[in-house]
Amino acid sequence: MANPREMDFFQHLDELRGRIVRCFIYVLVGMGAAWFLREHIMAIIQSPLRQAIVRAGLPEDMEVVIFGPSVMSGFSYAIQLALFGGLVFAFPLIALEAWLFVEPALYGHEKKYVYIVLPSSIILFGTGVMLCYSVAPLVFGFLLGFFEDLEIKPILDVSKYIWLLMRLLLSFGIVFQLPLVITFLARIGLVTHTGLLSKWRHAVVAILVGAAIITPTPDPINMSLLAGPVMVLYALSILLAKIFGRPRETYDSEAEAVSPAPKPAPETIDASEDTEEAETEDDASSTAPDDDVVEEPEDEML
Repeated sequence: MANPREMDFFQHLDELRGRIVRCFIYVLVGMGAAWFLREHIMAIIQSPLRQAIVRAGLPEDMEVVIFGPSVMSGFSYAIQLALFGGLVFAFPLIALEAWLFVEPALYGHEKKYVYIVLPSSIILFGTGVMLCYSVAPLVFGFLLGFFEDLEIKPILDVSKYIWLLMRLLLSFGIVFQLPLVITFLARIGLVTHTGLLSKWRHAVVAILVGAAIITPTPDPINMSLLAGPVMVLYALSILLAKIFGRPRETYDSEAEAVSPAPKPAPETIDASEDTEEAETEDDASSTAPDDDVVEEPEDEML
């Protein structure tokens, strides 16, 4: 395998494609496991709605139905539940694949962060999912309370509720990675708390747009369910970046101090220069006088 630091753009794309394929395999395996637990997952998904009905003062035995427009609707809902369970089950392996893709580009002293980043990522994902699951009865109970105020007896279609809650749960788990990602980037000197603070207006607009895409409903309450916590997480990320961040110059100097010095390249000998030197020595030896030969004096003429 080629050195990741020396791979070109298309080799990096091949590496990314391989890891994405493995992530899909992890999700499919997780879906297979969740398929056999779909009834339990359905009960877990419906629990916040049942609690919201009680909080809103509606009858506990109120009819909750799912309108199926076709005979395949039940199978479609079962697939959605299995997909949700598969994504949750596969998240630790997906996080590991993401780290393994980034890890070769890091210095040796940066790779030790895997023991902090990977467990923290899993814990934050679970924390986001559990927080959303805990707050959902309060929010849905508030919304259902308007039926009681208007003395309307609703018949709830939970098909949209199921899809909305699953998206919110996964979205909360993903956005709770924001403090971890920004802290890591600030630690290696790629972002600073001053830069994040100066771009807070752009961040607010991006958060609102992202929340509107994830929760495409006409009311602002569902959008605020996601946008509000993300803004709090962004503010927390700025604080963490200020505490743990380092300037890029400091980080580069530490990286140079930790990284081993490159070995000097071996000296190469030019064969043409050797040949010229040898020919010069031969010419000098041929022209030099021979000390061993003694010239005999010519006979004097009588």
